[in-house]
Amino acid sequence: MRRTAISFLAVLAAVLPLAAQHPRAHAVRFNTAPALDGLVNEPLWQQAEPLTGLIQRDPDEGAPSTERTEVRFGYDDRNLYIGIIAFDSRPAEIMSTQNRRDGSLIDTDSVQIMLDTFHDGHNA
Repeated sequence: MRRTAISFLAVLAAVLPLAAQHPRAHAVRFNTAPALDGLVNEPLWQQAEPLTGLIQRDPDEGAPSTERTEVRFGYDDRNLYIGIIAFDSRPAEIMSTQNRRDGSLIDTDSVQIMLDTFHDGHNA
């Protein structure tokens, strides 16, 4: 099994202050809610500039991710929308090792989104 773990060090610039060396995300206001269908193919997602340049957590913490990933952020009056496209150069080798809610993600590829809602840089 191939492993490519991605750690998001960037969330919303307004929510989490980031060091200059980390990529910054910019959310755009959506006039209508996107379909929550697992796809990021609606035209409204194209309004949001994709966040790229993410880094690994495992196996080489801090190294550039080995696969291309695009993350887009949108919001409306009530919701934050996060659209992720995780590309894979060898999709036939993707294995699902965990499909239970709240299950461990230690031995599988995963995306973690942590929001610093207290804006203190520690409690995401």
